[in-house]
Order: sequence, then structure tokens, then C-alpha cells
Amino acid sequence: MQTFDVRSAPGQQLIVYHAQEGTRTADALRLLGSLAATTHSGHQDDSPRRAT
Repeated sequence: MQTFDVRSAPGQQLIVYHAQEGTRTADALRLLGSLAATTHSGHQDDSPRRAT
């Protein structure tokens, strides 16, 4: 765990947790990160969708 002070918001901190390498949690976080990277690099439209 790491903590960082938020300079633009006195009294607030950003807390970052990380998974130990080689664990199922680390694998799951890596997968989640790759899915997010794929979505952002694919330039998908993030506008709300209407049901049809």
C-alpha cells in the first residue's frame, strides 16, 4: 500500500493498493488493466446507449 497527499485538496490522500506478484489477484488486476487499455485504445464511443 502506498499513500500520496493530494496537493490540490488539502487533507485528502490517494491510497494505492497492489497485489503480490504471482497471485490470482495480480493476474485478475493485469487482465482488468488490459481490458481497460483495449477499450481506450479502440476509441469506442462512451456516450449513453438507448435501448432499442
